[in-house]
Parts: sequence; C-alpha cells; structure tokens
Amino acid sequence: MTTHQYKTVSLSSVSVPAERSRSLDKDWAEALTAMFKDQGNKTAIEVRRSDEDGQYVLVAGLHRLEAAKLCGWEDLTVRLIEANSDQATAVYKLHEVMENLGRRELTILDRARHLHDFQEALYALHPELRHGGDRKSEAARENQNEIFSLRSDVSEKIGLSHRAIQMAVKLYKGLTKATRERVDGTWLADHQAGLMALAAHKAKMQANILDVLENPDNDVKSVADAILYLEQGRLLNAAERKIGGLRAALTKLDDATFDQLMDLHAERVKAWLERRGDSR
Repeated sequence: MTTHQYKTVSLSSVSVPAERSRSLDKDWAEALTAMFKDQGNKTAIEVRRSDEDGQYVLVAGLHRLEAAKLCGWEDLTVRLIEANSDQATAVYKLHEVMENLGRRELTILDRARHLHDFQEALYALHPELRHGGDRKSEAARENQNEIFSLRSDVSEKIGLSHRAIQMAVKLYKGLTKATRERVDGTWLADHQAGLMALAAHKAKMQANILDVLENPDNDVKSVADAILYLEQGRLLNAAERKIGGLRAALTKLDDATFDQLMDLHAERVKAWLERRGDSR
C-alpha cells in the first residue's frame, strides 16, 4: 500500500537514481522546457524520501525534472510517495514503469525495458508468480485480483496483448547489457525487426553486428544486411536480394498453393524449360 501528498521542494534536494528504466533524452527535455516556460508544469513529478533528512529520490518524471532545471526554477511541486511495504523498492519501480508505459514517445527498446522491469517488480511483490507457485493458496487468491488489475492496466496503456508483452520481455532479455547501451538513442532502438534479429544471437555476434552497423565505411543499413555481410563478406546486390526474397517465400508454400502458382505461370515455366533444353 502507498500513500501520497503534494508539497513544494527545492530542485537541488531531488536526486536521480542510477538504475532507471528510461535514460534521459536531452532533446525531449528541451522541448518540455519551452512548454514549461509557456504553461508551467501541470503534472507533478513523483519522489520518495531519501535516507538523508530533507532529501528526496526521483521515482517518476525525469524529463520534467530536467526541464524544470533548464528553466532555472529553484522549487517544484512534487507528489511524495511513501510505500508501506517490505518491498518498497519494487513498489517505487512499479510507479515509475506504470507512468512511463502510457507515454507514446517510448521507443521499442524503452518499452521492452519497462515491461521487463514491470515484470521483475511484480515478481518481487508476488514471488509465487515467478515459477507458477501455489495458485490455490489463500495468499495467491487474495493477490489474484490485484495482479490481474495491474496486468490489464499495462495492456490497456500500451495497447498490447499479454503475449505481445511477454515477447517484449523476451526481446529485452535476449539483448546483452552492452548491446542495449550501444543501441539506446539510435534508430535501432525503435526498430522491431532489427532488435529481434539482434536478440536471436549470442553476445559476441551481437557485438560484431553492431560493429558492422557503426562502421562508416560500410554501406550497411540494417541488422539483416550486417548479418549477411558477416556471413558472406559482402553485401548482396539488388538482383540477389530479390531472388533471396522470392526463394524464402516459395519455400514456405504448401504443395497446393505452389501448384496454383505454377499453373498461373505455366507458359513462363515451359519457356524456361525450353531455354534449358528440356522440353518435357
């Protein structure tokens, strides 16, 4: 259970923890600064008390906090959250994650990390969920409605099914910490197919792929191209790309569909056989 109250504190009294689900986007903070100067801050940041008297630790609202500093403000109205729980860290993490998940400016990588952190915080609060647990126990029954509500709220905020959320968590876990740090802030952080292709490989290969992508001497524009470059030592030309795509599509066809395709192109197939000297 958590309680909250609004109060005005000095910006210098609010510290930012190192482990956050989202890193600072300076461009976004500067955009908020312009809005703050015109309209003020209409949504209070969330903080918790620090171990030091009169000091606070940010829970949610990193970009609003930075924008307030850029505005030159000395004080800011905050929402002080106090968790009455042995798992206060997990409770505060849920507050951070739940607020950010509703924001549309999150990249795919950002969202995957938030969903991962949401799941880990939920496991910390309800350990019985991690390995299934005793679903018939009294404690599990008491927590069921709360857990279902949290999961439903997350799904509603981001418009993803439970399965899609699990896939995002799997994606995040598949990327090494080094890979996530290199990708963060780049075009790849918001490229679903590229991130999934990266996550399918082990740490060394992930590093090699990023090395190729970051090399200005290579004309490599995608993770798929980087993988081909590493495997073949060169990029495919346009004709090879087209043939490769057609081959991949054809191999997935069942016999009935393949036969229909051949019937539609029977004259071209016959002409091809004749060119090969095979008139069967």
